[in-house]
Amino acid sequence: EDQAAPATPRPAVGRLADDAHNRDRVGLLRLATPGLAGEPHRSAARLGAGGARRNMEVVDAAFDAYQRGDMEALVKLADPNLVVSQSAEMPEAQTFRGRRGFVEAIDAWAGAWDDFRLARLRTRAVGEHVITTVHQRGRGKSSGAEVEGTFTFVFTVKSGKFVRWRMFGAS
Repeated sequence: EDQAAPATPRPAVGRLADDAHNRDRVGLLRLATPGLAGEPHRSAARLGAGGARRNMEVVDAAFDAYQRGDMEALVKLADPNLVVSQSAEMPEAQTFRGRRGFVEAIDAWAGAWDDFRLARLRTRAVGEHVITTVHQRGRGKSSGAEVEGTFTFVFTVKSGKFVRWRMFGAS
């Protein structure tokens, strides 16, 4: 099933560190197929269509809530023990925990940009993981520099809530 999604402002990302800790994630990231700028967002469920599709719907609902500016709805989709991980290669990378940490992660990233936009390029569900490739652009608030890039988010969804959100930059 393919879906189109408009360009939207979003939280963002880091880079995949090439170390033993992150090697287990490389297989998931390869499925995301970065570099599709110009193509509409497409969602494709893989493995276990029913559960994978429901997991993808949770992530789609989270992106939709963020687009609407509905933080309350967005936070309700997060597990109370959510872990948000930014790649070690991301400037000032951090790990955030819980719903409060989730909001802090979004605020920290979105607050650094003027005119921030994020377009979802592709979303694929693989078991309990939902992999979303995005293209983002913005202008740094302090520097004024225009920045853009392609990034991958890996969400882990259990019981209708995302329990983990990992952010990686394009390799």
